[in-house]
Amino acid sequence: MSFAGVDDVIEVQEGFIKRVMKEVKGVDVQTPFPRLSYDEAMERYGSDKPDTRFGIELIKLNDVFEGCGFELFTKNLAEGGDIRGICVPGGAEEFSRKKIDKLTNEVKHYGAHGLIWIKNDGDSVSSSIGKYFSEEELKAVLDKCGAGSGDAVFIVSGTPKVTYDSLGFLRRRIAGLKDEDGNLKAMHHPFTQPKLDQLDKLDTDILGLKANAYDIVLNGVELGGGSVRIHDKDLQARMFKVLGLTEEECQEKFGFLIEAFKYGAPPHAGLAYGLDRLVMLLLGEKSIREVIAFPKNQNAECPVCEAPAPAGSGQLEELGIELIEE
Repeated sequence: MSFAGVDDVIEVQEGFIKRVMKEVKGVDVQTPFPRLSYDEAMERYGSDKPDTRFGIELIKLNDVFEGCGFELFTKNLAEGGDIRGICVPGGAEEFSRKKIDKLTNEVKHYGAHGLIWIKNDGDSVSSSIGKYFSEEELKAVLDKCGAGSGDAVFIVSGTPKVTYDSLGFLRRRIAGLKDEDGNLKAMHHPFTQPKLDQLDKLDTDILGLKANAYDIVLNGVELGGGSVRIHDKDLQARMFKVLGLTEEECQEKFGFLIEAFKYGAPPHAGLAYGLDRLVMLLLGEKSIREVIAFPKNQNAECPVCEAPAPAGSGQLEELGIELIEE
């Protein structure tokens, strides 16, 4: 869509989804759809494609633990980290030590060093960090999280990304839904337009700079995503520079785009759907494999055409690739 902005694209997509749902499922959906900023989605749900059908929202606990004597927390806060928790209704009885140990192992995949728990058993409070805090201090945490009798609170301490990813996974898991090397990289591609009223952050606070990007999400499934694209050659050059690309690399990788910008490009924006994901949900299926004609197996192989197949010597020669046996 030329000369389009965020609202233009979203309005079209809302109309599209409304019609699809009506004609395919006989369901009337209300527009406009609820909108969450990226920050709000991460702060509340720990995910940029949140499932909003249930609560168990993330709660920031930095202020509760600030100045406490627990070294794990104080060290993390001093290094700019976060401490966040989720309240699980009825979790005090539902989650045994064995179940918690399993959840602990699962959140470690998201960078968490461990999973801290506090249980409100009604008559008493128990916790994995009980020897470091008084019962009154633990009750203050329970109150902050809105935990009542019979509830449990799970806490993760780490970088903001670790707390978001770990608790974002944990809330979905509990609800029954089942390269970082220090250098800056574009999460998708380097052509998304940054928020134009935040351009001062491009050189001073790049990680605090937000993009004119958007996703359409249904029950924790990302149906599609898109953005407003950069159409100004000077802004695109600044973005490449921030990402550490030299002028030679820019020409080598994106010379066609830089050349095209010389002739002018209109403001443009769009959104692309994962059609198979949308069809999967419309059919009520739980696996995307059910709506793909020739799905790959778990080894990414196609049983029908036996792909991937070994490359012939002619193909390898054409690509300048030589296979060397170990």
